[in-house]
Amino acid sequence: MDICVYDTDSNNLMIPCNNGAHLRRPCLQFPCSNMFKCIIGFCLPYRRVCDDIPDCSQGEDEVGCENFTCSGMLQCDGRCIHPSEVCDGIAHCDNGDDESLCQRGPCPAQCKCFAMAMQCIHTNYTDIPQVNTFVLFLDMSHNMLTITNKSLVPFTEITTIKLHNSGVSHICGHHEDLILQMFISSFQRASKLIYLDLSSNNISLIHLLCFSGLSSLRVLFLDNNMIRKNDDGAFVNLKQLQVLNISYNPLHTMDGHPFDGLNSIITLDIRRVESITIISRNLFDDLANLDILIVDDYRFCCFRHAKTCTASSPSLTLS
Repeated sequence: MDICVYDTDSNNLMIPCNNGAHLRRPCLQFPCSNMFKCIIGFCLPYRRVCDDIPDCSQGEDEVGCENFTCSGMLQCDGRCIHPSEVCDGIAHCDNGDDESLCQRGPCPAQCKCFAMAMQCIHTNYTDIPQVNTFVLFLDMSHNMLTITNKSLVPFTEITTIKLHNSGVSHICGHHEDLILQMFISSFQRASKLIYLDLSSNNISLIHLLCFSGLSSLRVLFLDNNMIRKNDDGAFVNLKQLQVLNISYNPLHTMDGHPFDGLNSIITLDIRRVESITIISRNLFDDLANLDILIVDDYRFCCFRHAKTCTASSPSLTLS
């Protein structure tokens, strides 16, 4: 459906109607499924967003681009290609990457596969299927998974992983030597991963270097787990991380430097860490770019200025 969608062909002519007749309809209420919606109503493919060329009449498609990521999409030539435009018979990347890997292998049983996405929700899998195909988006939510340092070996180009409510209890790999286990990351080969959802699982401890290898990660959800402690240095390799949610965990202490290395964090959510009684005065010293701090106890706000802070009755002891 090209009605209310602004796009051009290789000759920079508007399509499907080069006179723009398809944009003259009442587009304000038109749903922009899998696209960016301009204020005046028409839709833009995501590949036209943050490309240094304003297409919306008020230029809103070029606003906030310093924080814009291609989460769940293919990135090529500085543009974001939505999965709906991958393997659609039209090359949107200059080098044709979005059409070059469309001869897929078989989709795992009970899963759904589309373009470079694989979704295996409520499939009773205990391991991530090892596939011989190119996957950018993986959703294994609502399963009972065991994650090891070999689970993601085939997914070297993966950008989005959703493991919500999947029974995951360990994310630092497995090794016969318990000391070495602490230094093995289950995600060490996923260097292009941007979005990781580990919410509502059974993770209780985050060891030192647990997320080593995730040099491109921007968003990490660890809310609603059983995390009682995260070691200093647990997040040290996440230098590009911008959003971290560790709310609704039974953390007891936050002393030392639990957020060491998170220099790019913009949003931090630590609501309902109800068991916490001791925090360090230097808790947020490493978060130089923190902009939004979402908390329950107002005294957290005293340690770092942020635009967003909620308040409730104090119950903390400073260390």
